[in-house]
Amino acid sequence: MTNRAVFILSALLATAVAGCPRPGGGAVCGNGYCETGESSFSCPNDCGGGPVCGNGICEGGETAVACPSDCAVGGCVYHTDCAVDQICVGGACNLAWGRSYRFTIDSGTVNGTDPSTGAAWDALGGAPDPVVSANLNSGLVGTTAIVDDSFAPYWGMAFNYVLQNDTSDIWFEMNDDDVSVSDYILCTDLGTPAQWLNVVRTMNGEYDFFQDGSSLIIFVDPL
Repeated sequence: MTNRAVFILSALLATAVAGCPRPGGGAVCGNGYCETGESSFSCPNDCGGGPVCGNGICEGGETAVACPSDCAVGGCVYHTDCAVDQICVGGACNLAWGRSYRFTIDSGTVNGTDPSTGAAWDALGGAPDPVVSANLNSGLVGTTAIVDDSFAPYWGMAFNYVLQNDTSDIWFEMNDDDVSVSDYILCTDLGTPAQWLNVVRTMNGEYDFFQDGSSLIIFVDPL
């Protein structure tokens, strides 16, 4: 056999070995076969871009109803995999009501001037001093720190609430802190526990509120 023939045969053998599954050697990502242990997330080149029912992995988009072999009864990946009164915690659907949630007042922006007057927020023409209050029904739960002279305040302050399936009103108000009377900036339009639960279930726990050129970001996470 000539050297050229040996080289061609060796190349063909190498290609055949590289393109086949390796018995007993574990999954090989990139060989064109969706093998045991691979998924559309760990190896999309072999397993495609969507979930694969039957691979033993409860992937995004699969539920206990759609693919019971991969997802145990009550198993979940996203909150929306569960019933409307449930959330996904630790891979299992849990009752949403009667548990504590962390409401994090993250950050916001303030319009350049007071929309109600068109004037600067500060008497001397300076930036506002934003502060946010957390309220339950008509009672004050707590307030953030005051951020002095800022049109883009950050607080990162959290308050915990136990959500019940009732008509409670949970709302947040931002004001410009002044020595005499604080100036109104915005107030969130959500309030009922059902509305906040919808933020958790369908908005990945992030609520972005905009009003009169100002904004407020609040994160809601189950504990």
